[in-house]
Amino acid sequence: MTDTEKKIAEIRKSAEEARKTDRSWVEGQDYADDVEFLLDELERERAAHNAHVTELCELGKENRKLLEERDEARSKAEEAWKEIDSLERLREDRDKMIEGLHNYMKELDRRYQKAYRNYDIDCDHHQLGMAEAYEVAERCLRDILKEVGVTVE
Repeated sequence: MTDTEKKIAEIRKSAEEARKTDRSWVEGQDYADDVEFLLDELERERAAHNAHVTELCELGKENRKLLEERDEARSKAEEAWKEIDSLERLREDRDKMIEGLHNYMKELDRRYQKAYRNYDIDCDHHQLGMAEAYEVAERCLRDILKEVGVTVE
């Protein structure tokens, strides 16, 4: 038990005795000193309490600031994920378009081969013109694919 706790216990005991005997003085005990001591103790406790409240307020402000920063970071992260999702959809669309262009290239090559064989067999200049047109179209598709960074065999 601390000195303060001992003094408070002693004052309580004196106060209880005074209540029992219905006296304001108990064998020479001056209650003014006790009251002054208790008021000083109360003031010290109040100051400690106020310091603690002030510290809690500061911690509360810091906590609110951290919560705001967390919410802001969360918001930015959500925006970033939306952007990533958008980029993934764009990549998927790009891959589909590239696949479609590859399919057109294969079809143009097939038609070129067929038209060129028909020219060889029939000596039909119309078939030769078609073969050359298919070849030009296939070359354009190859150039487009190269422009977007796709390696073409």
